[in-house]
Amino acid sequence: FMKQTTFYQVYSSFKENPQSFKRDLEHIFQLLKKREIKPHVAKRISLSDVPDAHTYLEAERARGAVVCFPWRRRKANIPAGAQ
Repeated sequence: FMKQTTFYQVYSSFKENPQSFKRDLEHIFQLLKKREIKPHVAKRISLSDVPDAHTYLEAERARGAVVCFPWRRRKANIPAGAQ
């Protein structure tokens, strides 16, 4: 599996070749739209939960992405044991 894995540096890809980055991003959005890829989201958090989420991620307890929705109201999404 790891032989087929490629790591993608988002910021450097954008800086080095914006046109290629745009094509890659459009392709990813098409794959998402077709549900050919399904990212695993571990937590959905509000902006005020970001500091707790950093602790959660640093403790390596997240199994998937932590996604911030700035407009979302604060919830107790981050387990107390993550701190």
